[in-house]
Amino acid sequence: MASPPLSARLDDLISPLCRQAIEAEIANVGGAEVFFIGSLDSNLLIDEVEAYAFGNQRSVPALLQYARPGNVIVHNHPSGHLEPSAADVELASVAGERSIGSYIVNNDCTQVRIVVRAVPPKGIKPLDTDRLVEALSPGGLLAASLPGYEFRASQIEMMRAVTHAFNKDGIAIIEAATGTGKSIAYLLPAIAWSIKNEEKVLISTHTINLQEQLIEKDLPLLKDALDVEFDAVLLKGRNNYISRRRAEYLLGHPDFLQDRKKREQAESIHAWMKTTRDGSVSDLGFIPDPDVWDGVMSDSDNCLRVQCPTYQSCFFYNARRRAARAQILVVNHHLLMADLAVRAETGSYSQTAVLPPAHRIVVDEAHHIEEVATAYFGSRVSRMGLVILLRRLASPKTGEGLLHYLASRIQDGTYPLQPRAAETWLLRLSRDLLAMQREVLDAVEEAAERTAIALDEMQDTALDQPSDIRLRVTPEIEETDLWNHEIVPALTSFLLAARPLLDTLDRLYQTLKETVVEDTPETLSPLLELQSTRRKIETHAMNIGRFLEGSDEQCRWIEYRRANRARKPRVVYCVAPLAVAEELRERLFQRVPTVIMTSATLAVDRKFDYFLQRIGAADPAGLALAGRASFQGGAEGSGDSARSFQTLLLETPFDYDSQVYIGVPTDLPNPNHEGFARALEDFLSKSLRISRGRAFVLFTSYSLLNRVYDEIAGELEADGFPCLRQGAAGRSVLAKSFRRKIGSILFATSSFWEGVDIAGEALSCLVLTRLPFVVPSEPIIEARVEAMKKKGVDPFSNLIVPRAVIRFRQGFGRLIRRSEDRGAVLICDHRVATASYGRTFLGSLPTRKVHIAPAREVYRRLESFFEAEETARTAHK
Repeated sequence: MASPPLSARLDDLISPLCRQAIEAEIANVGGAEVFFIGSLDSNLLIDEVEAYAFGNQRSVPALLQYARPGNVIVHNHPSGHLEPSAADVELASVAGERSIGSYIVNNDCTQVRIVVRAVPPKGIKPLDTDRLVEALSPGGLLAASLPGYEFRASQIEMMRAVTHAFNKDGIAIIEAATGTGKSIAYLLPAIAWSIKNEEKVLISTHTINLQEQLIEKDLPLLKDALDVEFDAVLLKGRNNYISRRRAEYLLGHPDFLQDRKKREQAESIHAWMKTTRDGSVSDLGFIPDPDVWDGVMSDSDNCLRVQCPTYQSCFFYNARRRAARAQILVVNHHLLMADLAVRAETGSYSQTAVLPPAHRIVVDEAHHIEEVATAYFGSRVSRMGLVILLRRLASPKTGEGLLHYLASRIQDGTYPLQPRAAETWLLRLSRDLLAMQREVLDAVEEAAERTAIALDEMQDTALDQPSDIRLRVTPEIEETDLWNHEIVPALTSFLLAARPLLDTLDRLYQTLKETVVEDTPETLSPLLELQSTRRKIETHAMNIGRFLEGSDEQCRWIEYRRANRARKPRVVYCVAPLAVAEELRERLFQRVPTVIMTSATLAVDRKFDYFLQRIGAADPAGLALAGRASFQGGAEGSGDSARSFQTLLLETPFDYDSQVYIGVPTDLPNPNHEGFARALEDFLSKSLRISRGRAFVLFTSYSLLNRVYDEIAGELEADGFPCLRQGAAGRSVLAKSFRRKIGSILFATSSFWEGVDIAGEALSCLVLTRLPFVVPSEPIIEARVEAMKKKGVDPFSNLIVPRAVIRFRQGFGRLIRRSEDRGAVLICDHRVATASYGRTFLGSLPTRKVHIAPAREVYRRLESFFEAEETARTAHK
């Protein structure tokens, strides 16, 4: 069969832009074979293409596992003869069985040979909602498989909403209270969809705990109960995985990057690498030194990809391969944000970016999505981070580092430069580049020191006192001499010093790369380290430039912690977007056909307005998919040009009226009053004895926590109630100790307000010491408050209170985790009952039975509640 050679024929098969992209990729590897995957439009034209593998003049790895039904695999024949080889025919046969087309092109993509014709992407196969409901109903598959299975009407209602969103390219925002069984409610449709439509479903969570629950408990449970085959994979960010090549190289070249004192840890990591199953740092067993891990982790800037000798056994690529085969992919929110950012930059929504493509995404713990997006789309540049990167080039103390190493490799002929060029670069490496590196390093240290001095003067704090400052860069700050004559000039000096260093490092890389005749780890590894280090320094420099420039849409601040005289100050330059609603709207809601967002706490006073506004979904009419003509709001949107949009608030399955006593002592001072701490100590001392310990006492600041703990913990322990304090041990260690010792009291803040699951008698009393309002001087909050005021929006009722309510509800949710649990919640902030905004907090609770009374009355009711609880427990036994 002759090759169809004409451009008219090509115009029907591959778009001009894709032909240019194919030609450019082939030219980049000197005309060698390249393996591409193309995506089809409705006319079966390849309108998007991505290179996946790079070979030689005779062959290329065929990574068919990354192609999906409806794709086309494309590779070139450098000879220009497009007759398919036996291997080509075999590959095309396998691809064709999976509804994947196969083309061969010449190097400039002016001719194409069809081996297997492209086929239209398959239409979706909607889920049968009633069949899924049967699985969760009494007598269904789950009931038959799980001892003690509880039917939950709210779980069925949630699953119906999720299924509808899957079938209708919809958006569903679902608050599912603790006890609903929300993970099963979205996993069941996700599994059914992925199997029926041969399409991945992405599950994104905020915490490791939930990821582990999904992977280790819920998904295996469903696989067994439903008796279906599917693969589910937990995929972590690339930097979590060790690189075999880098670790081997580092161990064999101790002078390459690491200080000699870190040799022992590098050897331990190397030994662990031989036994670990997934190569993830979480499996390591100890927290590695950041500099050591940075030298061995998988790094996109420092990767040989298919040319790497350890490619087949690479932990990261093995994880990617498992993800490519899996139907259910579990990730965290940060990885999801990274994937969305890459897709927005490249315009690719059908090929692998950071993650494999997925058209159905479930975001659990969705109340965190705004803060994760804010962090991801912002930047942080620290003095220490820059110093570590610069010392990787050359260490003034040890005489080791990349520049010294490259000089020795030029001398021993690893990079065979011409004599004159070798002499020139050896001089530059031993003199010029070292001088540039020292100049940049000095500029970093001087910038940090001048910033520290400026902030000390601005804050007017005594130099012998500890200082932890967050200074927002406001127009008023920009007018000060300290900003204009200290901070800005110092950072500008760093940028000016960095430019010649970065340019010279780039020239060095290009020069040495040209000498490499054969690609080997010995020649490529140092060059990749050079390129990676240079790019990271350049990224930091770009972020400093962004910090200095500023914009009305961003918040800028400096974090400064004064060190003792023996240490350098900790200085970090920060930038964050004031809002991420547009980013989420454009990158997620307008691009992904189905998005499910769920959490136990999304609503404020039973309304979703705050959450929808913050994530860019407040205006359903503006959420039409890219390329669609219109948007249909409401739960029953239908038709090809419309999407469904649904918010659903599911009532708790627990009987809070009978399971919980809620007390608010009205005679404690206002939390901002100086007498509050002392009164709180007295109240806790009596209340925690009534509850016989078994309590979480949650604070909003470490200062109040430490004061109260120091005052009352000793007496409580003397009475037989073990007292634990956050900070004394890791979070998981404290939680295990609390579970093990019934009667324990945990004094905690921050992370213990959510994500800790203590069911049963161990946790019978929860104390919320004050309403969890965010610190108003936190830079990003302060900036958002000002921006809202400029728009005539009340920030207190539209930002501060809603944030606090969601946090309050998370804390409240620590107590009741199952239908058998009983306990008391004590709210020590009387503003919840006396302030006008208090109604919003109380209105967000799952019960209206709140006892608001003086402390003595609260004690009396508390005693009655626990006496009744003990009587019931004794009778049950």
